Amino acid sequence: MKTFVFEYYRYQLVPKSTVQLSIDNVPYTVEEIRAKKNGYFAEVIAKAQFRSHRSNLPYKLIHKGDSLFYLLLCNVRNTAIYQDFKKKKVKSEPFVDILIDNDPQHQIIAISRNKDAFESSNVVIKILTQTFNKYLDYFNVVLHIQPIVISSVFWADIKHRAQELDRITFELIKPNITNISERFKGDMRELIESTNSHETTLSLHSPKRGTLDEINEKNDRVKALVDYSSEGGGNIKYKFKNDRKVYQTSDNIKVETIHTSFEAENATPDSLEFFIKSIMDK
Repeated sequence: MKTFVFEYYRYQLVPKSTVQLSIDNVPYTVEEIRAKKNGYFAEVIAKAQFRSHRSNLPYKLIHKGDSLFYLLLCNVRNTAIYQDFKKKKVKSEPFVDILIDNDPQHQIIAISRNKDAFESSNVVIKILTQTFNKYLDYFNVVLHIQPIVISSVFWADIKHRAQELDRITFELIKPNITNISERFKGDMRELIESTNSHETTLSLHSPKRGTLDEINEKNDRVKALVDYSSEGGGNIKYKFKNDRKVYQTSDNIKVETIHTSFEAENATPDSLEFFIKSIMDK
C-alpha cells in the first residue's frame, strides 16, 4: 500500500493581448486563441523539458490523454551513504507525481508531497510556471497557477478578530474558467477584461482608529472575491491591528491523503485515466 499526499492548484491560460495576433503568419484574434488555449497547453505539456536554476531536471510523461496528464518530475541530489566504514556520495533522483486535468472547465494540477525531492509544492509550481510559459509564449498565452484553498479558515479568522481587522489585499488572476469566473462579476470584472490586466490587486485599509466593516459572508461583493480566490483565482493577504504577521489564504491549500495499491509505471491507459480522475474529483 502506498500513500500519496496531494496538494491542489488551479491554472488560468490567458491571452497576452486584446489586439489581433499572428502565429506562423496566420491571424488569430484573442477569441480564437482563448478557444484554442487548452490545445496549445496540451502540446506544451507533451514536449516541455524542465529545468531548475541549477540544471536540467529528469522527467517522465507517464500518461497523455485527451485532457488528463501524468508526469513524474525528479530533482537530482547527492546523498551520503556509508559503505565499508566510509562515507560516500551517490546521485539520487527523488521525484514528485504531477497530475494535470486540462479540461477547460477544470484546469487543475495536483502535486504529490515529497520533501526528499522538493522542499514544497511551491517550488514545483515555480518550475512548472517558468517552463510552461517559455513554450506558451509562442502562442501568446500566459499561464498563471494559484492554490485551491480552504476558505473557511479565512472566514473563521475574520469572524474571531473582526474588531482587529486592519487590511485585506486581494491578489486576483484574470478569470478564464466559466465555472469559477461566474463567482466574480461586476465593475471589477469588467475593468479587468477591458484592460487585459492579468494580475489585479485590490486593497482595503481600515481607518487609523477604526476597523473594516461588513467583511463577512453576507456581503455579496466580498464573498464573491473570497469564493473566486479560494477556487484558485488568486491569493488574499490580511492583517490585524497590533499583529505584525501578515496572513494569507495560500497557506491553507487543499490537501488530500490517498492510500492506494495503484502502481503508475505498470498501469494501462484506462487505469491511469481512472486514477487521475479519482484524484482530481476529491
